[in-house]
This record gives sequence, structure tokens and C-alpha cells, in this order.
Amino acid sequence: MRTLFEKDPFGEVERLITRTLIEVVRDEARTHARDEAWLRTLAEGSGESYRNMRVRLIDLLDNDPSASIADFAPFVEPLVFLWNFDIDAFVLEVRLTTGTTRTFVFGEDVKQKTTDDPAGLRAFLRDERLSSGVTAEEMQILRRLRIPSAKATFYYRILQSLRDPLNFK
Repeated sequence: MRTLFEKDPFGEVERLITRTLIEVVRDEARTHARDEAWLRTLAEGSGESYRNMRVRLIDLLDNDPSASIADFAPFVEPLVFLWNFDIDAFVLEVRLTTGTTRTFVFGEDVKQKTTDDPAGLRAFLRDERLSSGVTAEEMQILRRLRIPSAKATFYYRILQSLRDPLNFK
């Protein structure tokens, strides 16, 4: 990234923003592609004929999104109310004239998994004969297992193999 920014400071970022704006406009256009009233409204707003706007719509949906934003200006201007790019957070927010806001983030998204334990693991934990003395580390290992129809005894056998001295020096 550093080399790209040294060579062309905002070239790559500008292309990323342009491509994203075009994709947002394309998604909106796909949604309304068969709506003649919507297309007529856009044509009136941009000062173009309906027939010309229909051709531009086909171009928008068929062309490569890496094309120039000027090629799609008749759609971008009436559909995008506001867009904002935060260079520090690397976040692009696009607010459409329909009231929809789309946010694009480049970064790490860390989410805590809140998954339910499989039925076999729950049965294993309820049975004290099988689950007594399970450590937190062993529970982490058992929770990572995703076996769709495992029985409680399956988890007990795994626990036994974790505790088997042959597996560890």
C-alpha cells in the first residue's frame, strides 16, 4: 500500500471510491430497471430524453464498473444524495436519495461468536458422570467441534483422548 500511495497518493483510493459509487448506483438501477416511471423521473432530472436514459441504463448495467464516473454521471447525480469518505477509518458512506444509507468499511471486523452448543455437548454437560472435572481449556476444544448429530458419549470419548497421557509428553 505504501508504494501505491507514494506513486499515486489518491489514485487507488479514488478508483476504489469511484468503483464503489458505481456499484451502489448499479444496484439501485437493477432494482428499478423495469420501472418506466423511475427512469422517466431520472431523465427529467438530468435533462435527457427517456430513450437516451434507457440506453444509458443498459450501458450502466452491462459495462465494467471500473469505467469513468463521468460515464455514469446521469445516474450518480440524481441517485446519490451524499457520499463521505473517512480516510482515517477507511470508511465510505453513501446516502441515496431514496433515504437508504450504505456503509463500506475496510478493516478488521472482530465479532464474538454467540453460537449455541450442539445437543450432544449439552447432554454431555448435563450428565455429571461424563462431564465432571472438565477444565475451561477442554471446554474450548469441545465447543469448537461441530458435529451435527453427536451423542454425549462422543464428547466423553474426546475428553478421554485429550486426557490420555499417550497424546502428550
